[in-house]
Amino acid sequence: MYDTDSPRRDAGFSIFYLGVNIGALAGPLLTGLLQQKFGFHYGFGIAAIGMAFGLFQYASGRKQLPDSQKMAPTPLPRGEGKKYLAGVAAVLIAISTALTLDWIRADNLSDVLLAIIAVISVAYFFIILRSTRVSSAERLRVYAFIPLFITSAAYWAMYSQSYTVITAFFDQRVDRQIGNWEIPVGWLVSVQALMIIALSGTFAWMWTVLGKRQPSSTMKFIIALAIIALTFLGYLPYLGNEASTMPLFMLAFLLLGFSVSELCLSPIGLSVSTKLAPRAFQTQMLALFFMSLALGYAAGGKLGTFYTQETEVAYFVGMAGLGGITAVLLLMCLPFIKRAAQGAH
Repeated sequence: MYDTDSPRRDAGFSIFYLGVNIGALAGPLLTGLLQQKFGFHYGFGIAAIGMAFGLFQYASGRKQLPDSQKMAPTPLPRGEGKKYLAGVAAVLIAISTALTLDWIRADNLSDVLLAIIAVISVAYFFIILRSTRVSSAERLRVYAFIPLFITSAAYWAMYSQSYTVITAFFDQRVDRQIGNWEIPVGWLVSVQALMIIALSGTFAWMWTVLGKRQPSSTMKFIIALAIIALTFLGYLPYLGNEASTMPLFMLAFLLLGFSVSELCLSPIGLSVSTKLAPRAFQTQMLALFFMSLALGYAAGGKLGTFYTQETEVAYFVGMAGLGGITAVLLLMCLPFIKRAAQGAH
């Protein structure tokens, strides 16, 4: 809905991201409450109702779009759908076989997912880059997206620690008392979503006011990596053999760092993927960005297995190092991205 070179595009995606996080705030609270009071069926039921409402709103709002945006730009030729249905059936049979033969288990699930997502991502890039529907200029832009894809995966591997290692840290090492009330551990995710809701409008306003003077999408990625790296270093005074209890305000400050870094990368990644997408593969490029999230979360789950009380200092330093090194590498790629993106970075 925005021109490729519009300075308002990143702001628009920040507002979109606000809507995503309203769901991220309300969803866990509603499903958790219903599951606790009435059982799991009601928790899943409210999710189904929410999804049905979302589909209804989409179908209703779609009528307001211009006719040019109501149809797929490259619809499947007649008869092609059968091939994709056959492919889906083959994948389901393969998964069922792997489960039956005990090739996929709880103890190796992260490894299996990491391998599958990596293979699918490479295949996606290969299909787009080899397509005859992609021009030479568009192909260069896809190459410009590859460093951003890898950077995004590394970022989400670090960010995902907030759901595992940092949640355990919140449970065991943070003073969660406010008067006579103790904050539930499960509220950590909702607090992060609340911060995103509070900050999304500010970031949308900031990108709009800066206009053409705002940093490029690649620089915003670099800023996000630098911030999350510094955030991991903020845990160091409370780690080690003589670890002390972290005050609640300090954890809130560090979570704020996570939220600021997220707003510098996640909505921007959605935006830049639409800027760099070939016309014939706009939806697929958005899918690729979400594949970077999947790849990062799978890698983050694997990284989390290396965390122990004995290795916690090295672990947090390693996470900070991963952010810093990735930021430097992306900075080195900046000249190439500028040339290949042809002003759309």
